[in-house]
Amino acid sequence: MISPARVFAAMTAHPINHRNVGRSTALPDFDQATAAAMCAGMPDLQFKASMLKWAGDWSNANYLEYRIWIAAVDIAREEKWKIPRGREYLRRMAGLAIAEVADPGRWQLDKDRAEFIGMHKSEFCRVWRKRYEMVYRILDELAQDGYRHVQRNNMEIAS
Repeated sequence: MISPARVFAAMTAHPINHRNVGRSTALPDFDQATAAAMCAGMPDLQFKASMLKWAGDWSNANYLEYRIWIAAVDIAREEKWKIPRGREYLRRMAGLAIAEVADPGRWQLDKDRAEFIGMHKSEFCRVWRKRYEMVYRILDELAQDGYRHVQRNNMEIAS
C-alpha cells in the first residue's frame, strides 16, 4: 500500500520527490495517474487542505484562508464572540491555521500564535486560544478527511 502522503506529494506541480515522502515498503513506484485515481472523488476543499498539509503545496493557501475565514465568521456569529472593533482576528486566525497546518513545529508557542494574530499573549491564552483551536480544527479535519479518502481508495486499488 502507498502512503497517502506520497500520493499527495506525487500530485504536486512542484518538484517534490514523492519517493522520499511517507516511505512505504510495498509498491515502490507509482505514476501520477495512480495518485490521481486515489484522489478521485475527493471534495475540492479536502484535496487542497490535504495538499497543504501532506505535500507542503502552498498554491491554494489564499483560497483555503478565505474559506476558513468564512467558516470562522460563522462560528463567531453562532458563538456570539466579541471582537474588538478594527481587529482582523478571524482572518488572522485563518492565516495562522494555514501556517500551522503546513508547518506545525513553527507554531508551538502561544506567544508566537498571539503575535501572528495581533494580540497580547495573555489575551490569547485567556480568551482566544480555544477559539483559535476551533478554527484550526476545521482545516486540520479537512486534511485528515483527505488522508482517509486516499487510504480507502488505496485499499480499493490494491485489491
